[in-house]
Amino acid sequence: MRFTYEDAGFAPSSLVIERPSCAEAGWPDMQARNCGALIWEDGYDVGAFASGSMRAFRAGEGVSVCVSDFLMRQDVVQRETRVGVDLYQFGCCLEGSMSWRVEGGSEQIVDAGDVVVQHVSDGECESALAGGQPCRTVSVMVQGSRLRSLVPKDVLNTFDTAVATMPLSVEANAVARTIWGHQGGGWADRMMLEAKALELVSRLLGELAAGSCCARPADVLPDDFAALLAAKRCLEGHLEERITIADLSRRVYLNECKLKCGFKRCFGLTIQEYRRRCRMYAARDLIVCGGLRVKDVAWKVGYSNVSHFIEAYRKEFGATPTGR
Repeated sequence: MRFTYEDAGFAPSSLVIERPSCAEAGWPDMQARNCGALIWEDGYDVGAFASGSMRAFRAGEGVSVCVSDFLMRQDVVQRETRVGVDLYQFGCCLEGSMSWRVEGGSEQIVDAGDVVVQHVSDGECESALAGGQPCRTVSVMVQGSRLRSLVPKDVLNTFDTAVATMPLSVEANAVARTIWGHQGGGWADRMMLEAKALELVSRLLGELAAGSCCARPADVLPDDFAALLAAKRCLEGHLEERITIADLSRRVYLNECKLKCGFKRCFGLTIQEYRRRCRMYAARDLIVCGGLRVKDVAWKVGYSNVSHFIEAYRKEFGATPTGR
């Protein structure tokens, strides 16, 4: 697994990756790096027990974006130490899962479709990753001084001393996936990346401030709520598939009646309404990025009939995909 830090200001002061003892020759029990001695642009490899990459690069003044796509070959624990930093981090898990703990805090379980929001200052944070499980993440990090100049203090107080974990909304999920797939490197691409990074942050903070984060209603059992969140993530991650209620029920191990009633109770939309909304926001993002024909966008978000797609798009946004 290769780490690359384009902006040293957002890199940890030290990184340690531990794993259980392994008899296989050439696989050390621990990988430790002093990040201050690294060449940021060239990056470094943490060892053969992981494949993939993690790249952190500067998106704008006081804004950095980190995208990762990796596979651990066995269970590992990663510890980062930071000294002299003042950052707000918005970490979105798009695929896989991990546990997350900051110094002095409780453990948070982060699954695909979740986001962790925290204020990063001096200290240590730890993440545990399961072997054999692909993991894709997007993190936006903003310098504290910049964010505090834009956001009311009472909003940031929400996670100044604690970690906030919440499900990604449809809109935030679409923005995070656009950031993850970003390929450009020119000045115009950097401007677009900064805009997307700040859009993601503003959406997440807005949802926190509005209290629109998903909370379990008192009349919904914890296990049922976990299954409903899994159903929500399944819809968001498989836009192109024709998933029936029966299919979804089997995937999340929840009977159809509880699934349909619980979904509307917890998220305010029926399953079909939510899936349509997910598809529309994903389609709008593809159209804004450009380069695809309307029929290609329709196919990518699960519509085989272009006319039906255009009508659904018009109903959602008040205009056709072509703007007419």
